[in-house]
Amino acid sequence: MSAIDVSSTEGKWEYLDCRVQVGRIDRRVPCQLCGTPMRYEHMLTYPSELGTVRGTTYNRIFVGVECAVKLLSPDQEEIPRLAENETKRKEQWRIRYQNPGVCRTTIDDLIDKGKL
Repeated sequence: MSAIDVSSTEGKWEYLDCRVQVGRIDRRVPCQLCGTPMRYEHMLTYPSELGTVRGTTYNRIFVGVECAVKLLSPDQEEIPRLAENETKRKEQWRIRYQNPGVCRTTIDDLIDKGKL
């Protein structure tokens, strides 16, 4: 994915969710924009195709919180941090009750909680 330049698309992405895998392994994957290892993945989507790498067409990207803020419009830049905080809360519940799985927070979750 690093072969795709998204600099011309900053401010035009839409936020989908924040997620983290809870289990026995501390899973950190690289941000698809900057390469920094991240624990909480923020999935963003772009309205059209970004390009094709090795036969796969991309219009979604998994990035860290700082890169997510950079790609979203100014009126949405608080969403990644709010979603990450809510995902951390959910993660703590899963850890406490030893319930492995994926914790995920969407914009609808934030609206339901009164955070947006």
